[in-house]
Amino acid sequence: GYRGPWAYRVSKWIEGESVLDAVARGSRPIPDVIQLARDLLSAIDYAHGEQVLVRRIVPSSVMLTPARRAIITDLRWCNRLLDVALADVDPMAEAFLAPEARVGQAGDPGSDVYAAAALLYFAVTGEPPSVNPVEIPPPTVLRPVCPRALERVIMHALQAESNKRYLTVVEMGDDLVSDLGDYGFETSTSPMAVRTTASARTAAASRRDAGRAPPADGTPSLCATRGNL
Repeated sequence: GYRGPWAYRVSKWIEGESVLDAVARGSRPIPDVIQLARDLLSAIDYAHGEQVLVRRIVPSSVMLTPARRAIITDLRWCNRLLDVALADVDPMAEAFLAPEARVGQAGDPGSDVYAAAALLYFAVTGEPPSVNPVEIPPPTVLRPVCPRALERVIMHALQAESNKRYLTVVEMGDDLVSDLGDYGFETSTSPMAVRTTASARTAAASRRDAGRAPPADGTPSLCATRGNL
């Protein structure tokens, strides 16, 4: 709304802390990182279903509730408000933007895949990823207890070129689900939830083994809208 010369925005109060504040106390417990992955990918999947690219997902803009559920709070850089992601006043934010978004491109669903992976990297290691994707050390270099499955998914999503990352966040979530081993991936009844059924695990494993061919089971995909959001 407006009052005199001032514009203001009212948003819902969220009890909790940001990912930035949480990591300031130390890298997050692995189960918390897995929960963060579920929540981030679910929210981004919902946004993509509404033809919205988030583009900027940084530690200070993702809140964690007392139940450790993640909420993305800042959509000022999304494609519904800006044609491209503008230069950021936060010097830390660059590490969490996909390379193509940093140079003024509109981005595509793969840009949000990168942003989600960068945030997960930060949560598990306590360090932001290098702005140069080829110089990003694997999470186990900084934190040896990081599960190899989580490391593999994060590093694949942090590829410099968008077409070498996961096509969608659903595919990223499926790949993580299919190879988590002893770490559970909580199932949610929310319509935003990443699919975690046995059939999803089987489909994800099959696509990974077959070079991630497009799903043949009618699973919704952003392939048709990639680059056109």
